[in-house]
Amino acid sequence: MLQVGKKKGNQPLDDVIMDHLRNTRISPEEAYDKASDKKKFRQFLKDPPADSSEESA
Repeated sequence: MLQVGKKKGNQPLDDVIMDHLRNTRISPEEAYDKASDKKKFRQFLKDPPADSSEESA
């Protein structure tokens, strides 16, 4: 699992992506594309993929 540094320690990459998404620093589409666990980010997409097979990729 990829992690990034933070003053209080390392955080999972998806947590950092979610923080950027919630603070509107990145688009929902970019968050979804970069996320490891795509299921967490599908709800933010205007037009989610019809097939969930990309989640296992």
